[in-house]
Amino acid sequence: MEKEKRQRNLNSSETKIDMVLFIPPAKVFVLHLICGLGLASAFWAAQNFYSINLVSNPAETLHLIWIVEASVVILLYSLFRHNPDKCSYFKAVGRALVGLPAGAIVNALGAIVLGAPIGLQHFRKTVHWSLLMSVLTVYWSCRLYDLLSCTWSCYRGLVWRLAYAS
Repeated sequence: MEKEKRQRNLNSSETKIDMVLFIPPAKVFVLHLICGLGLASAFWAAQNFYSINLVSNPAETLHLIWIVEASVVILLYSLFRHNPDKCSYFKAVGRALVGLPAGAIVNALGAIVLGAPIGLQHFRKTVHWSLLMSVLTVYWSCRLYDLLSCTWSCYRGLVWRLAYAS
């Protein structure tokens, strides 16, 4: 009787959501290798095909780099979802596309606070830089802590209720 209860608890959807997603080390290595190759290929394409670099044309170079890297990172990291039964691949890609500009806004505000130039002259550089930083930092962190999944709304609601409890 006790074993059946334990087995039912292990098979419940709540326990499956809280379980840690295990990805074999070889897949993690290949995933990071492909992301690194995407970044290197973006630099190579900028230099060889478009004849631009970060010194002469920073806005155009950053634009090309974040477009290439975002497509690689979003498509690959969406394969490793926390709960594939409830969150489809296309839903994960859609959430990533929504999370990318949100992370860019946070990065842009942080850059401005830390001294990034403000004005229309530097606007494109700041936007492209913050989008690239969003791809390289915020999206991975969100996927690591599963902030872009269905389970985050439960945690956010709990925090909201605890913060404003009277």
